[in-house]
Amino acid sequence: MVASMKLKVGVFDSGLGGLTVARRIVKLGCDVVYLGDTARIPYGTKSERFVKKYSYHALSFLFDEDVDLFVIACHTASSVAGEWLKEVFKVPIFTMIDMVNELKFLKGDSPESVLIIGTEATVNSGCYAELLNASGKIVYQKATPVLVSMAEEGVFDNEVLNAVFNYYFRGYIGKVEAILLGCTHFPLYEKQISEYFENSGSPVNVLDPAVGISELFFKKGYLNEEEVTSFGKIRCYFTDSYQNIYSKISNFLQDMSFSLDSVEFISLD
Repeated sequence: MVASMKLKVGVFDSGLGGLTVARRIVKLGCDVVYLGDTARIPYGTKSERFVKKYSYHALSFLFDEDVDLFVIACHTASSVAGEWLKEVFKVPIFTMIDMVNELKFLKGDSPESVLIIGTEATVNSGCYAELLNASGKIVYQKATPVLVSMAEEGVFDNEVLNAVFNYYFRGYIGKVEAILLGCTHFPLYEKQISEYFENSGSPVNVLDPAVGISELFFKKGYLNEEEVTSFGKIRCYFTDSYQNIYSKISNFLQDMSFSLDSVEFISLD
């Protein structure tokens, strides 16, 4: 497919975290239809059966929105149901695993040690550990579910963050050289995680897999770099509302230099 007209991309996550991926896609000049399954978050504690069921419902909704391709902006859904969904829908689907494969970090020969953080389901799937091991990295994994809840709630208090970081990360100070953000909520804390390790005397390289989305789009021919001249717009659907959802959407979209077209609430049942 050649980018002769604006690409329309369906992006799905279990909650708000996938907006950190959607904002990158919008800045590539694509229009985004975003679905956050906020009624059933978190997926990270659900069984494989339910992750597949919920993911199928979400992609079916986006399919009816007449999008050109799909991005599963949820590490849990990507690791548990991604390949299955590709077989079921027979349409272009990119997962977070596909994006991790595009990280230049994986293509190096250096034996860096890496800590993978994510939900329990993502960590237990072992998909990222397998990728990193295959590239010669020394791999550690840690499920960090509290960070997901904190991101959804918009918690940025330094004292609270440092207490949680101490709980999850102090055993890895001086032990790892990089951290792979295995949840789309975690880019909200990319700077704080980097500062925590730096202040502990053990700086790390914090890796956000979403940076690989542009490489995927260009490599597969969905976009041409020379034709990316303006931002797209984003239309959001959520399966449930909750307090301060609009300010939380802004937290995840950050600079808001593009158009948030609309926000609607729907049911997938």
